[in-house]
Amino acid sequence: MAIIPTRSTVDTNSSNDVNELSVEALDKGGTSQLAALTEETSPGANDLYLMERSADGLPKKVKHSNIASIAPLRTTIMGDAYVANNIIFLRATVAFDIDFVRIGAGTAPTGANLIVDIHYHATDPTAATTIFTTQGNRPEIAAAAYTADSGTPDIVSIAAGGFFWCCIDQMGSTIVGAHIPIEIIPV
Repeated sequence: MAIIPTRSTVDTNSSNDVNELSVEALDKGGTSQLAALTEETSPGANDLYLMERSADGLPKKVKHSNIASIAPLRTTIMGDAYVANNIIFLRATVAFDIDFVRIGAGTAPTGANLIVDIHYHATDPTAATTIFTTQGNRPEIAAAAYTADSGTPDIVSIAAGGFFWCCIDQMGSTIVGAHIPIEIIPV
């Protein structure tokens, strides 16, 4: 469990107040105090709590989220781009919802756009299919550009342990594009 205290609303000279708040929260009830403040019945090891004091010196309601679901899944296809399915494999460590997919290129494609697709299956990597049933929502780097974000995927709910494959559906026709970082961004 992580407690990330925020700045006290009472005192603008904050560093000591912030540290006292996190110690105070643990000393005055620990997990049960956090459970009461967050309305979470069983705080877990991956939980994140942002705490702030109100003007009367009492802790405010705190924001809760799961640390593990905050970071995007990231990988990079090194070298020149080439059209293929199942180039790089990723696995979800926690359940999450996808917001969008972001891609880049260390060397911009020219002559044609570079299009990436993401295939997913909750339990079987050999059964993975596109998360972009609406093909126009795939991330597509325009010729001579370096980055692109996808539209909203059609499949957004991801199971813990789910399997992803990164695929390139189209590459540049003059310069293919190279060194393609891919990020699956959670909501």
